[in-house]
Amino acid sequence: MNTFFNFTESDYRQIFETIVRRVSRCGSFSGTITTFLGEVECRLRCVLTVGSATSGDEQYGDRLKIEPLCSTMTTLIGGDRVDNDFSFDDMIYYAA
Repeated sequence: MNTFFNFTESDYRQIFETIVRRVSRCGSFSGTITTFLGEVECRLRCVLTVGSATSGDEQYGDRLKIEPLCSTMTTLIGGDRVDNDFSFDDMIYYAA
């Protein structure tokens, strides 16, 4: 049985896409966002502020800016909770 889950760049991108779909039209978000990565259920409990930031590049225009006020990631495999190495900062680095 797995006792630890390591997030990959691809995992971070998938979770970020789920977050964007859920919060892109909100000014803030408080709740749980669930993403499934194969057999792994990822539950991100978070409080986020959502806004836009100017990219400085006319080609891209404004970008969605998501800031965590607090967040906790729970990972479950087969219904069993396993520790993980989730980092909101790493997710933003790889996916935003």
